[in-house]
Amino acid sequence: MRNCSVKSIYRVSKPVMNKPEQVKTPEQVKAEFARQGITTTGWARDHGFPPREVILVLNGYYKCNYGRAHKIAVALGLKPSADDDSVDRRAA
Repeated sequence: MRNCSVKSIYRVSKPVMNKPEQVKTPEQVKAEFARQGITTTGWARDHGFPPREVILVLNGYYKCNYGRAHKIAVALGLKPSADDDSVDRRAA
């Protein structure tokens, strides 16, 4: 039997990282809506979110760590999507 450590047997390969998507600030999202002539309420209805919650996310009243507020933040581009592999969430 070879003298192998567990680490050498079970190597974890790092994912191939593509260019991470650009995360926007709430001010950038609001400016983008203004340039495109889109209202926050209109965007919310088009994407199936309650308008009041979208406004609360954009104005910083929600932390957006989980739930519908997180989904809204991802859809607005305020947070990276859950499919983004550029963030390693595993414990070291």
